[in-house]
Amino acid sequence: MASASAGDYKDTLAEALHCFECCKDKDVQEFLNSKAIDFETRGWATTYLLLSQDAFENGKLKIEGYFSLTHKAVVFGEDVSLSARNKLTGSKKSKTESFVLIGQLGKSISHNDDGTCCASELSAKELLDDAIRIIQQSSNYIISRNVIIECKPIPKIKNIYETYGFTDLQYDDEDQLHTLYLRLDNPITF
Repeated sequence: MASASAGDYKDTLAEALHCFECCKDKDVQEFLNSKAIDFETRGWATTYLLLSQDAFENGKLKIEGYFSLTHKAVVFGEDVSLSARNKLTGSKKSKTESFVLIGQLGKSISHNDDGTCCASELSAKELLDDAIRIIQQSSNYIISRNVIIECKPIPKIKNIYETYGFTDLQYDDEDQLHTLYLRLDNPITF
């Protein structure tokens, strides 16, 4: 996003971010509408945009979906098994691990004038595939073997991630978020 926001494209990008709608999840919408540029500028997260090719070919930016990536150190709760700790860190005694966090993930869903929903054709799998591809590419430079997603305790959403291959790690009662992880196979090449 940083290179796209430079020069003449800054206003166009800001408008596209502000126009993004996700009527099913206002947090997903608000992040892109008002926080993504600030997070990028502060170095907190990088946001990747998936654009409509038809709109782009007509000189417009229409965001179909997006995801943001950052790093997060996770302190393991008491309920995280020794085998899970060993799998993630290589040591059963580990109390923390650094993960790549898919901090936000969403697609465009808006209401038509007649009240019906109009959703992007992007699937959650396509968004996750793109996020994992970026993480694996970056792992060629900085090892990134574990990915996490934090999600609300909504069975439909949690099931999307589990179907993709994420495994439940722990639940945070205070924030009411499930933390799910995905272990990546990153073959080291010399």
